[in-house]
Amino acid sequence: MKKTLPLLGLGVVPLILGLLLMWAIPALPSAAVSLLPVLSVLFLLVWGFAAYKLCDPSVGILRQALPLCAFGLLMLLLTLVQELAVGHYWDGPLGLLPQAFFLPWHALASAAASLLSAAATGPLPVSTWGCSVAILLALFAAGCAGFLARRRG
Repeated sequence: MKKTLPLLGLGVVPLILGLLLMWAIPALPSAAVSLLPVLSVLFLLVWGFAAYKLCDPSVGILRQALPLCAFGLLMLLLTLVQELAVGHYWDGPLGLLPQAFFLPWHALASAAASLLSAAATGPLPVSTWGCSVAILLALFAAGCAGFLARRRG
């Protein structure tokens, strides 16, 4: 599969985007920060479009979605270890990088989780690892949708 390396490379892009957001958010006015969920949706659409462009129609969707989300799975594993096993984020890159990877979609995931929990049972705290799982599932779904759209036409 000749497009595996580009898919793996695309999988790292959210980390770069998250690091840029970590730098930019403190400098933004609060009105602009309130638009982050909209920006999250835009990033998700761009993710699906990039998957569409990189799709190899002769290869199965799952065989392309797994390399696309492999780096995200590693970041999720680091998040789960730090939050659930250790109880806090580590200092240094291993603590910062997983947070940065999921940051572009965290505003959307936490807003959706808050709305869903309020509708179901009343307001509940939103966990970072729960949002991270939801984000990775959304990235996987958007990638699969992009691959499927390319294969169909």
